[in-house]
Amino acid sequence: MKHLSAHSLFLILSIFILNSCGRDPALFKVHNLNGDVIGAFGHGGMGPQFKYPIDTWESFEPLLRIGGEGTDLDMQMTKDSVLVFYHHHKLEDGTGCSGTINDKLWSEIWGCHFASPYSSTLNLVSGDEFFGSLVNDPQQYTFTFDCKLYSNDQNYPAFLSRYANALLKLIDDHQLMNSTMIESQDTTFLRMLQQKRPGLKLFIYPRIFKPGFPLRCAWAFSGSPRQIQRSAVRR
Repeated sequence: MKHLSAHSLFLILSIFILNSCGRDPALFKVHNLNGDVIGAFGHGGMGPQFKYPIDTWESFEPLLRIGGEGTDLDMQMTKDSVLVFYHHHKLEDGTGCSGTINDKLWSEIWGCHFASPYSSTLNLVSGDEFFGSLVNDPQQYTFTFDCKLYSNDQNYPAFLSRYANALLKLIDDHQLMNSTMIESQDTTFLRMLQQKRPGLKLFIYPRIFKPGFPLRCAWAFSGSPRQIQRSAVRR
């Protein structure tokens, strides 16, 4: 009998290993509220490690091209009630401008460009501009609006009401009702939205589980605390 070459032995061994390996079905069973399917969901688009900043069309459009099902977007409001996608509290933390968005008119900041080597020509984008650039039906995707309620307004309840009205207008103008979730840490704001539009999908994300879960149950919010233990999930 002729001796097998090293290449032949490697090929036979590889085939044997591949045939003997099997996927454990129990490890791949998924139970969730998305039809037991895991979807690809962006963070401000392609995420903070992408070459373009989060909360820009340039970060979101590539997500669609690779099959992403949607993204969360950080949302703030200008002094004249224009909703703008931006993460940081201060403009100087991510753009060439300074101050806070709620202290500025949209006409004062629409030209603010992001401060990074790849994005020096990218400006802040409003919600209307963003969804106006979306060619496909927005109901094909899922969006989560992380409502950043930064404001120096002395009448904070009035600010929340203006923010809520601007948000509802954006949702109505772009037919986002069925494809949008709204998240906040401010339960007063979420209750206000709940009263204005009962059918909204509201999402509370408390910093810790114990004080947040009773609020979620009392007001029928969804929830995702940042710090949670396995035992708490099981309960």
